[in-house]
Amino acid sequence: MAKHRELASAGTASLDRARGKEPEWSFVICLASLVFVILGSLFVMAFVKIRTLENSRLKTEESIRVLLKQCDPETMASQLSALGRTLRAAESQACVCPPGPKGDWGPRGERGRRGPEGRRGKDGEKGEKGNQGSRGVDGVQGPPGIDGPRGSMGIPGFPGSPGQQGDIGPQGLPGEPGPAGLRGPRGPSGHRGIPGVNSGDLDRWSGPLPTEGDGMFFSTNDVIHARGIPDNEVTGLSTLGNHGVLDSWEVTISSDSYQMGEDGNVTITRDGCYFIYTNVLFYDSGPYYGATTNINGETFLRCIGSRGSSRHVGFGPCYTSGVAEMSAGDQISIVGDFPMRNVDMRPETTYFGIIRLR
Repeated sequence: MAKHRELASAGTASLDRARGKEPEWSFVICLASLVFVILGSLFVMAFVKIRTLENSRLKTEESIRVLLKQCDPETMASQLSALGRTLRAAESQACVCPPGPKGDWGPRGERGRRGPEGRRGKDGEKGEKGNQGSRGVDGVQGPPGIDGPRGSMGIPGFPGSPGQQGDIGPQGLPGEPGPAGLRGPRGPSGHRGIPGVNSGDLDRWSGPLPTEGDGMFFSTNDVIHARGIPDNEVTGLSTLGNHGVLDSWEVTISSDSYQMGEDGNVTITRDGCYFIYTNVLFYDSGPYYGATTNINGETFLRCIGSRGSSRHVGFGPCYTSGVAEMSAGDQISIVGDFPMRNVDMRPETTYFGIIRLR
């Protein structure tokens, strides 16, 4: 029994000693682990520094080879400067010593090459409007432009004085007679003419012209009668030109004493005393209308009419007649006093004629 008690006390004492030594071993293990970690970190740092220096050396050798190939002093200077900065940076990274005091500023280096042009910046705010500058020198006059459209016709002016009479042209061939028009209404009876001589006694007559009361009948075939030809056969109207000359005539009766020209003028071929009559029928809205019978461009007979203040389209008849002494070569023409007017040129409304009295 006593022996068992000794064994029990001995085991208890051994267990107590084992429990007293356990903290000492934990501290040793922790300390060894810390030393291992520190040594590993130092080894890694040394390896990284060695690789950094090796890369710097390789870059330096490559830069030297590039500089030797280019052989450009400015490029070599800039590259060597950059190489020095790289080495100093590598040394500063490899050195574990504390940094020393800051040195003095070195001399300013040469200006480097101009770098590439950067991107354009954003537009700034618009400034205030400046003062207006002085007027510049006038430039050279440019070529003329394209002609514009023709304007509307202006108000007709007063008729000008007739020009000089031109040379008499050759007589044209007579045209074919046109179709007969409708017979108009019978006009009023005219005044009784003076008695004449019989046609059989005309060749033997050598005295003065017969007068009223002589008891003789006078007859002659020396006559011309012309009637108008309208431009528009439906309306029977023709528009006068800028000079107002009536030149569209059809000769229905004529003898050798007259020549009708293309300009509408009648030329006398024999000296004598002639009876001239004209009738022109206007159709427009103008306040005035009129026609003139000219001999060699000078006014012989004139007819002027008025419609008053009315602006409605209407007819305006104009009749004149008279006796004139003329010589061979004299010309007779009919002219409207107001150009660009409409004339009813139907043969029964507009006509003229000449009769040789002696």
